[in-house]
Amino acid sequence: MQIEKSFTLHPFLLTFFPVFLIFTGNITLLDFNHLILPTLFVLIPTIVLFIFLTFFFKNTNKSGLMVSLTVLLFFSYGHIFRESNKFLDLSNASFDITHWILFTPFLLIIILGFLYCIKTTRKLNNVTSILNIISITLIIFLAIPLITYDFNPQYNFQDDISISTEFILLDNLDKYPDIYYIILDEYAGEEILNNSFNYNNNNFINFLDSNGFHILKQTTSNYPYSFLSISSALNMNYVNFFSEEVGIESQDRRLAYKLFHDNRVMQLFESNGYSTVNFNSGWGPTTAIKMADQNMCTQEHYFSSEMLIGLLSNSMLNPIYVDLLLPVDRERVLCIFSELSELQFKTEKPLFVLAHIMLPHGPYVWGPDGEHKKINTLNKSEVEDNKQGYIDQLTFTNKMIQEVIEKIVENDKRSEIIIIQSDHGASIPMDWENPTEQMQYERLSNINYIMLPDVNDNLLEDTLTPVNVFRVLLNNYFNTNFELLENRVYYSEYDKPFNFTEITYMFEDP
Repeated sequence: MQIEKSFTLHPFLLTFFPVFLIFTGNITLLDFNHLILPTLFVLIPTIVLFIFLTFFFKNTNKSGLMVSLTVLLFFSYGHIFRESNKFLDLSNASFDITHWILFTPFLLIIILGFLYCIKTTRKLNNVTSILNIISITLIIFLAIPLITYDFNPQYNFQDDISISTEFILLDNLDKYPDIYYIILDEYAGEEILNNSFNYNNNNFINFLDSNGFHILKQTTSNYPYSFLSISSALNMNYVNFFSEEVGIESQDRRLAYKLFHDNRVMQLFESNGYSTVNFNSGWGPTTAIKMADQNMCTQEHYFSSEMLIGLLSNSMLNPIYVDLLLPVDRERVLCIFSELSELQFKTEKPLFVLAHIMLPHGPYVWGPDGEHKKINTLNKSEVEDNKQGYIDQLTFTNKMIQEVIEKIVENDKRSEIIIIQSDHGASIPMDWENPTEQMQYERLSNINYIMLPDVNDNLLEDTLTPVNVFRVLLNNYFNTNFELLENRVYYSEYDKPFNFTEITYMFEDP
């Protein structure tokens, strides 16, 4: 077999383009390890297809042309699908019909290209050269921001917390409580559930109350986004200094993410003999916290990658990618609920456990009793306002949290402190560019329910916010002397998360 020699580079460069495009577009949110699985996902099939077509056509120019055409159509499908829905107003058509309307011309183009490559007698050297130049230009265009980007910036984070703080623990560590910090993502406060969702959450509240939880009535989140509110809570400090370090126009989250991995709360407990555990949330830094002694439910870590979700949703696998990845996501959530109550039996040390659970946050895939709902997207930025879906998922969340608490309390090996908190409230509806004061109020209205080893009604004030929770608990149960900060609430736009505006006044009694 004679295979024509040709420098056919463009199919492989064009294959990398969609991966690098997503990466550079989200460069402030991702690490290089996020490139591994998506790169393998696109590269291996491309190599196999190129080899197969080269043997078929006996011409690398023709096989390269067909691979590039296939790659172009394959990874542009999701974008064209979404725009076609808007342009053709197919919102009322069924999901499958909408895909078939678009799928047909895509397949027709691929067939026509294949037939052309079979019939043409041209060597296609010029076409190959032109495509090589175009693909190289595209890669250079994407490489420029990567080359100029500072992947290891130095930040200055100063606080009043010494990681050498000692709790003066006794020799018998069993006398110290296990601490469970459970963050339920986007769980709205009781007032908002009543007024905006017409939902009475009394059954859940009464259950918590009967099990010794303090129900803080006027609590709020300190910030409107997870990466700000959780990093603030875990470091027991406000993070407004981000605006000075990265600028108020920036979206660079790396400093916030660094504070997750080096957070003060875990440092303090680890340095005093505690075992620290984090559960894979499927989101950002709480997928795997570097300093935790153990990260749980991480078996399918890469398959829950937000970058992989973005890549698949933009490809011709858009109609089925949810069915491919959703079972993994559901399994991860169930793993968290299953393992939370069992941790106490797996170590002789007292525990600090962080479980950031992406519920009742959308996409809304759970019914109130754990039924599996069919959805069309896993991309959180595309989740539509759906109050009923939110309430169904919240009801399921309540059910699972109740089971976890019952098992922990029933089988407690040590006493426990359980904090059930939300990083922020709901955002249905939400105008991110021009939010009303009511929208801001709902977004910052969170929950804060705390079980303590003893009954101390004077310890927790109703207005206690997340930034002070661990200061209070450490002072009262571990003999520290941290100064309590003034409770403040800040809002910032989604595209300018470090441009903070204080809105504490919205939550103060008139």
